[in-house]
Amino acid sequence: MHDIGVALSSTDIEHTLNFYKLVKYGTSIDEMKNCIYAFIKYYDTL
Repeated sequence: MHDIGVALSSTDIEHTLNFYKLVKYGTSIDEMKNCIYAFIKYYDTL
């Protein structure tokens, strides 16, 4: 159980940093929405 927690934590950090970069560089709202939906879809498949 611990291993999946570590993997999810690492993934959370990665996705958070990627989203931060989108905001920082002024990415369009549509691209941000696509990023969010991809993140949700990824967790749905877990």
